[in-house]
Formats: sequence, structure tokens, C-alpha cells
Amino acid sequence: MCCLAFLGDTEQMEAWKQAGVSFNASDAHGRTPLHVAVCTDQPEMVKFCIRSGSNLEQRDRFNNRPIDDAQRLGLQHMVEMLTY
Repeated sequence: MCCLAFLGDTEQMEAWKQAGVSFNASDAHGRTPLHVAVCTDQPEMVKFCIRSGSNLEQRDRFNNRPIDDAQRLGLQHMVEMLTY
């Protein structure tokens, strides 16, 4: 899921969603697809993850939430998307 988020492949993400895969599943570092989409500045993927039930408060192994990453990277438009 994180690789698909990195690629911005919402079509394949939709297929995994339909198969019942959780959008809160994480990689070895605790990053979710939402973390990856934020860090790679992909607004459409972020919207997709949020609509698909991503936990906005989930923390990675560095104790960062997706909004923390957006703030650290200076991605104000992402901060706004994550604080609706």
C-alpha cells in the first residue's frame, strides 16, 4: 500500500480497498499510505486515503503523525487538508 501511495496509483489503491485491505496498515517504520502520500506531496492520494478511512492520528516509529510530516516539510496545503 505504501508503494502504491508513493506512486500515486489510486486505481490500484481502490482495488486493494475493495479487497478489504486497511489503509492503516503500515510499513516496517510505522508509516501508513497517508504518511507516504503527505511526504511525497500528492494531494489526490491524500484525499483518497482520508476518504478511505486513514487514521489521521496514527504515528510512525519516529512518533510523527502525517500532519507532523506536513508541517516539518513546510507543506501548508497538506496541513490544511489534514485539519479539516
